[in-house]
Amino acid sequence: MDPDLKNPYSDLFSVGLERELLPDFGIELMYIHKRIKDLMGLEGRGSTYEEVTMVSADNGQTYTLFNQTNVGTKEVWFTNPPAYGQKYNAGILTLKKRYSHNWMLGASLTYSKSEGLTTIVHHTITRRYSTVARGGSYGTDPNDFINAYGRLALDRPWILKVQAAYTFPWGILASANWIYRTGRPALSFTRFRLNQGRRRVLAAPRGT
Repeated sequence: MDPDLKNPYSDLFSVGLERELLPDFGIELMYIHKRIKDLMGLEGRGSTYEEVTMVSADNGQTYTLFNQTNVGTKEVWFTNPPAYGQKYNAGILTLKKRYSHNWMLGASLTYSKSEGLTTIVHHTITRRYSTVARGGSYGTDPNDFINAYGRLALDRPWILKVQAAYTFPWGILASANWIYRTGRPALSFTRFRLNQGRRRVLAAPRGT
């Protein structure tokens, strides 16, 4: 355990502008920025590596890998790896027609980017797991970080939402809610045999 282990922290900043264009109809623009630092994870120390170039049997591409030269020598620390972190940026455009004259309408378009490096970048999951339980030994070998920085597992660049409602005679209310979302990043892997054993490497940067 690193004696200087720090608590993770996040900073969030948002700014928005809202304006009425017509009676009961307005527009809103918002920008959101969030960053998370001092994430916890495992880090390998005491090992030495040499760079080697190998061709993947899966896709024929060439990769620069890290081959351990002193196999059997490694310290595993629970610490705040300096490369770990997350950042989120989003722009949101919202149109709002308040309920009047028996109808209402709301629509929003969001473009966002959630990127970074965490212990679960080798997974496409919808839940958060503890650093050690889900991360396993991730981060103790430099090959873990190949192509690892990029869009995170829950990132959806575009989200469009439309909500509408209308009140018919006799108090009958009809409403609809429609959401369009782009897909989450998909991952592909390739494997190599090195001195320290078989290593799984991301075949391409996250989000491509």
